[in-house]
Amino acid sequence: MAYDAQTLIEHGYITIFVASLVERLGIPVFTTPVVVGAGLLAASGKLSLSLVIAITVVATLLGDWVWFELGRRRGNKVVGLLCRISLSRDSCVERTKKFSKKHSDLSLLYTKFVPGVSHISPPLAGMSGISLGRFTAFNFAGTLLWASALAVSGWASMRPLESARIATYVLGTLPVLIFVFIIGSVIWKYVQKQRFIRSLRMDRVSAQQLSERLATEDKPLVIDLRHPLDVLHDPRGIPGAINVLPEDIEARAKGLPLEREFIIVCT
Repeated sequence: MAYDAQTLIEHGYITIFVASLVERLGIPVFTTPVVVGAGLLAASGKLSLSLVIAITVVATLLGDWVWFELGRRRGNKVVGLLCRISLSRDSCVERTKKFSKKHSDLSLLYTKFVPGVSHISPPLAGMSGISLGRFTAFNFAGTLLWASALAVSGWASMRPLESARIATYVLGTLPVLIFVFIIGSVIWKYVQKQRFIRSLRMDRVSAQQLSERLATEDKPLVIDLRHPLDVLHDPRGIPGAINVLPEDIEARAKGLPLEREFIIVCT
Protein backbone atom coordinates (compact mmCIF):
# COMPACT_ATOMS: atom_id res chain seq x y z
CA MET A 1 0.00 0.00 0.00
CA ALA A 2 1.50 3.34 -1.05
CA TYR A 3 1.16 6.72 0.61
CA ASP A 4 2.39 10.13 -0.57
CA ALA A 5 2.68 13.58 0.99
CA GLN A 6 -0.62 14.76 -0.50
CA THR A 7 -2.47 11.83 1.09
CA LEU A 8 -1.05 12.75 4.48
CA ILE A 9 -1.90 16.42 4.03
CA GLU A 10 -5.51 15.76 2.97
CA HIS A 11 -6.31 12.78 5.22
CA GLY A 12 -3.44 12.89 7.70
CA TYR A 13 -4.91 11.50 10.89
CA ILE A 14 -7.11 8.92 9.16
CA THR A 15 -4.14 7.77 7.07
CA ILE A 16 -1.97 7.39 10.18
CA PHE A 17 -4.66 5.43 12.04
CA VAL A 18 -5.43 3.05 9.15
CA ALA A 19 -1.76 2.49 8.29
CA SER A 20 -0.81 1.79 11.92
CA LEU A 21 -3.75 -0.53 12.55
CA VAL A 22 -3.51 -2.69 9.43
CA GLU A 23 0.29 -2.91 9.77
CA ARG A 24 -0.07 -4.30 13.30
CA LEU A 25 -2.69 -6.75 12.03
CA GLY A 26 -0.06 -8.20 9.70
CA ILE A 27 -0.45 -6.32 6.39
CA PRO A 28 2.91 -4.85 5.26
CA VAL A 29 2.10 -1.17 4.70
CA PHE A 30 5.37 0.22 6.19
CA THR A 31 4.07 2.43 8.99
CA THR A 32 7.51 3.87 9.75
CA PRO A 33 7.73 6.24 6.74
CA VAL A 34 4.11 7.32 7.30
CA VAL A 35 4.74 8.34 10.92
CA VAL A 36 8.08 9.97 10.07
CA GLY A 37 6.41 11.86 7.21
CA ALA A 38 3.62 12.96 9.55
CA GLY A 39 6.28 14.28 11.92
CA LEU A 40 7.74 16.32 9.09
CA LEU A 41 4.33 17.80 8.32
CA ALA A 42 3.81 18.52 12.01
CA ALA A 43 6.95 20.65 11.96
CA SER A 44 5.36 22.84 9.27
CA GLY A 45 2.12 23.20 11.23
CA LYS A 46 -0.01 21.05 8.91
CA LEU A 47 -0.49 18.36 11.57
CA SER A 48 -0.28 18.20 15.36
CA LEU A 49 2.73 16.27 16.64
CA SER A 50 0.91 15.16 19.80
CA LEU A 51 -2.07 13.90 17.77
CA VAL A 52 0.21 12.06 15.36
CA ILE A 53 1.80 10.21 18.30
CA ALA A 54 -1.52 9.59 20.07
CA ILE A 55 -3.30 8.20 17.00
CA THR A 56 -0.33 5.96 16.15
CA VAL A 57 -0.30 4.61 19.71
CA VAL A 58 -4.06 3.94 19.83
CA ALA A 59 -4.14 2.15 16.46
CA THR A 60 -1.05 0.09 17.30
CA LEU A 61 -2.46 -0.96 20.68
CA LEU A 62 -5.70 -2.10 19.04
CA GLY A 63 -3.80 -4.31 16.60
CA ASP A 64 -1.59 -5.71 19.35
CA TRP A 65 -4.63 -6.49 21.51
CA VAL A 66 -6.09 -8.62 18.70
CA TRP A 67 -2.87 -10.70 18.50
CA PHE A 68 -2.66 -10.90 22.31
CA GLU A 69 -6.13 -12.44 22.49
CA LEU A 70 -5.37 -14.80 19.60
CA GLY A 71 -2.18 -15.90 21.33
CA ARG A 72 -4.04 -16.47 24.59
CA ARG A 73 -6.71 -18.54 22.88
CA ARG A 74 -4.85 -20.27 20.03
CA GLY A 75 -1.27 -20.49 21.31
CA ASN A 76 1.46 -21.87 19.05
CA LYS A 77 -0.74 -21.84 15.96
CA VAL A 78 -0.77 -18.04 16.01
CA VAL A 79 3.01 -17.75 16.46
CA GLY A 80 3.52 -20.25 13.65
CA LEU A 81 1.23 -18.20 11.41
CA LEU A 82 3.22 -15.01 12.03
CA CYS A 83 6.51 -16.83 11.43
CA ARG A 84 5.25 -18.45 8.24
CA ILE A 85 6.57 -15.56 6.16
CA SER A 86 10.05 -16.47 7.37
CA LEU A 87 12.03 -19.10 5.46
CA SER A 88 13.27 -20.31 8.86
CA ARG A 89 9.95 -20.69 10.63
CA ASP A 90 11.21 -22.82 13.52
CA SER A 91 14.16 -20.57 14.23
CA CYS A 92 11.84 -17.56 14.07
CA VAL A 93 9.62 -19.05 16.78
CA GLU A 94 12.48 -20.21 18.97
CA ARG A 95 14.47 -16.95 18.74
CA THR A 96 11.41 -14.94 19.73
CA LYS A 97 10.53 -17.26 22.62
CA LYS A 98 14.10 -17.11 23.87
CA PHE A 99 14.12 -13.32 23.56
CA SER A 100 10.82 -12.92 25.43
CA LYS A 101 11.79 -15.43 28.14
CA LYS A 102 15.08 -13.65 28.81
CA HIS A 103 13.56 -10.18 29.04
CA SER A 104 10.08 -11.06 30.34
CA ASP A 105 7.52 -8.24 30.47
CA LEU A 106 10.22 -5.63 30.01
CA SER A 107 10.70 -6.81 26.42
CA LEU A 108 7.41 -5.10 25.55
CA LEU A 109 9.11 -1.78 26.23
CA TYR A 110 11.41 -2.11 23.23
CA THR A 111 10.33 -4.97 20.98
CA LYS A 112 8.77 -2.40 18.61
CA PHE A 113 12.35 -1.46 17.73
CA VAL A 114 13.45 -5.10 17.10
CA PRO A 115 12.75 -6.39 13.55
CA GLY A 116 11.24 -9.87 13.48
CA VAL A 117 10.20 -9.75 17.14
CA SER A 118 7.77 -6.84 17.28
CA HIS A 119 4.78 -8.64 15.72
CA ILE A 120 5.28 -11.90 17.62
CA SER A 121 5.57 -10.40 21.12
CA PRO A 122 1.81 -9.79 21.64
CA PRO A 123 0.69 -13.40 20.96
CA LEU A 124 3.64 -14.71 22.99
CA ALA A 125 2.54 -12.51 25.88
CA GLY A 126 -0.95 -14.01 25.55
CA MET A 127 0.50 -17.54 25.58
CA SER A 128 2.59 -16.82 28.69
CA GLY A 129 -0.47 -16.09 30.81
CA ILE A 130 0.28 -12.42 31.50
CA SER A 131 -2.83 -10.44 32.46
CA LEU A 132 -4.42 -8.09 29.95
CA GLY A 133 -3.86 -5.13 32.28
CA ARG A 134 -0.17 -5.83 32.73
CA PHE A 135 0.30 -6.45 29.01
CA THR A 136 -1.49 -3.21 28.14
CA ALA A 137 0.59 -1.18 30.59
CA PHE A 138 3.97 -2.41 29.34
CA ASN A 139 2.89 -2.42 25.70
CA PHE A 140 1.53 1.12 25.99
CA ALA A 141 4.84 2.38 27.37
CA GLY A 142 6.83 0.64 24.64
CA THR A 143 4.48 1.78 21.88
CA LEU A 144 4.59 5.38 23.13
CA LEU A 145 8.40 5.34 23.05
CA TRP A 146 8.41 3.86 19.54
CA ALA A 147 5.79 6.21 18.07
CA SER A 148 7.40 9.24 19.71
CA ALA A 149 10.83 8.32 18.36
CA LEU A 150 9.49 8.07 14.80
CA ALA A 151 7.37 11.20 14.84
CA VAL A 152 9.93 13.34 16.67
CA SER A 153 12.71 12.19 14.33
CA GLY A 154 10.69 13.51 11.39
CA TRP A 155 9.73 16.68 13.24
CA ALA A 156 13.31 17.43 14.38
CA SER A 157 14.83 16.88 10.94
CA MET A 158 12.67 19.57 9.34
CA ARG A 159 14.62 22.11 7.29
CA PRO A 160 13.44 25.38 5.71
CA LEU A 161 12.15 23.49 2.64
CA GLU A 162 8.70 22.80 1.38
CA SER A 163 7.14 20.23 3.73
CA ALA A 164 5.42 18.26 0.98
CA ARG A 165 8.72 17.91 -0.88
CA ILE A 166 10.49 16.54 2.19
CA ALA A 167 7.65 14.19 3.05
CA THR A 168 7.48 12.93 -0.54
CA TYR A 169 11.22 12.22 -0.51
CA VAL A 170 11.03 10.32 2.79
CA LEU A 171 7.92 8.37 1.84
CA GLY A 172 9.43 7.54 -1.54
CA THR A 173 12.89 6.52 -0.36
CA LEU A 174 12.25 4.53 2.81
CA PRO A 175 9.94 1.90 1.24
CA VAL A 176 12.61 1.21 -1.40
CA LEU A 177 15.28 0.76 1.26
CA ILE A 178 12.98 -1.44 3.33
CA PHE A 179 12.11 -3.53 0.25
CA VAL A 180 15.81 -4.01 -0.57
CA PHE A 181 16.48 -4.99 3.05
CA ILE A 182 13.62 -7.53 3.03
CA ILE A 183 14.78 -9.10 -0.25
CA GLY A 184 18.36 -9.31 1.05
CA SER A 185 17.16 -10.88 4.30
CA VAL A 186 15.08 -13.46 2.42
CA ILE A 187 18.03 -14.44 0.24
CA TRP A 188 20.37 -14.66 3.24
CA LYS A 189 17.84 -16.74 5.21
CA TYR A 190 17.42 -19.09 2.26
CA VAL A 191 21.18 -19.58 1.93
CA GLN A 192 21.50 -20.20 5.67
CA LYS A 193 18.65 -22.70 5.64
CA GLN A 194 20.14 -24.66 2.73
CA ARG A 195 23.52 -24.79 4.46
CA PHE A 196 21.88 -26.02 7.64
CA ILE A 197 19.90 -28.71 5.81
CA ARG A 198 23.04 -29.97 4.08
CA SER A 199 25.02 -30.03 7.32
CA LEU A 200 22.32 -31.75 9.40
CA ARG A 201 21.82 -35.44 8.90
CA MET A 202 19.97 -36.86 11.88
CA ASP A 203 18.24 -40.21 12.26
CA ARG A 204 14.59 -39.97 13.24
CA VAL A 205 12.43 -42.41 15.19
CA SER A 206 8.66 -42.63 15.24
CA ALA A 207 6.62 -42.49 18.44
CA GLN A 208 6.00 -46.24 18.19
CA GLN A 209 9.71 -47.00 17.74
CA LEU A 210 10.59 -44.80 20.71
CA SER A 211 7.99 -46.54 22.88
CA GLU A 212 9.44 -49.95 21.98
CA ARG A 213 13.01 -48.84 22.69
CA LEU A 214 12.07 -47.33 26.04
CA ALA A 215 10.66 -50.72 27.04
CA THR A 216 14.06 -52.40 26.66
CA GLU A 217 16.79 -52.62 29.30
CA ASP A 218 19.21 -50.56 27.20
CA LYS A 219 16.75 -47.72 26.79
CA PRO A 220 17.97 -44.40 25.42
CA LEU A 221 18.01 -41.12 27.32
CA VAL A 222 15.29 -38.76 26.10
CA ILE A 223 16.01 -35.02 26.23
CA ASP A 224 13.05 -32.68 25.77
CA LEU A 225 14.21 -29.37 24.26
CA ARG A 226 10.77 -27.77 24.15
CA HIS A 227 10.39 -24.23 25.44
CA PRO A 228 8.37 -23.75 28.66
CA LEU A 229 5.73 -21.88 26.65
CA ASP A 230 5.29 -24.97 24.45
CA VAL A 231 4.89 -27.12 27.54
CA LEU A 232 2.39 -24.64 28.98
CA HIS A 233 0.33 -24.82 25.81
CA ASP A 234 0.68 -28.61 25.40
CA PRO A 235 1.73 -30.28 28.69
CA ARG A 236 1.95 -33.78 27.19
CA GLY A 237 5.42 -35.28 27.33
CA ILE A 238 7.48 -38.48 27.27
CA PRO A 239 7.80 -40.25 30.65
CA GLY A 240 11.33 -40.04 32.02
CA ALA A 241 12.41 -37.30 29.61
CA ILE A 242 14.81 -34.64 30.86
CA ASN A 243 13.72 -31.09 30.09
CA VAL A 244 16.62 -28.92 28.95
CA LEU A 245 16.53 -25.62 27.07
CA PRO A 246 18.78 -25.60 23.98
CA GLU A 247 20.87 -22.76 25.39
CA ASP A 248 21.45 -24.73 28.62
CA ILE A 249 22.72 -27.96 27.03
CA GLU A 250 26.39 -27.09 27.43
CA ALA A 251 25.95 -26.24 31.11
CA ARG A 252 23.91 -29.40 31.81
CA ALA A 253 26.18 -31.75 29.83
CA LYS A 254 28.38 -32.56 32.84
CA GLY A 255 25.42 -34.01 34.71
CA LEU A 256 24.18 -36.22 31.88
CA PRO A 257 25.22 -39.85 31.35
CA LEU A 258 27.13 -39.31 28.12
CA GLU A 259 27.73 -43.02 27.60
CA ARG A 260 24.04 -43.60 26.81
CA GLU A 261 22.26 -43.09 23.52
CA PHE A 262 20.37 -39.81 23.24
CA ILE A 263 17.05 -39.11 21.60
CA ILE A 264 16.11 -35.44 21.21
CA VAL A 265 12.50 -34.22 21.31
CA CYS A 266 11.57 -30.75 20.03
CA THR A 267 8.60 -28.88 18.61
